Amino acid sequence: MTLVETIYSTGVTLNKLAMAEIETQINRLPNLQKWFVEIFAKPT
Repeated sequence: MTLVETIYSTGVTLNKLAMAEIETQINRLPNLQKWFVEIFAKPT
């Protein structure tokens, strides 16, 4: 496991193609709001 300490800009959005790629790596948790997700890392 790696601790991420990077500071990200606010207000940054992704286009639909980029978001579709991200959606393949997350699992939205049922009955919870959209920001409750499990994130799976791509194998390296």
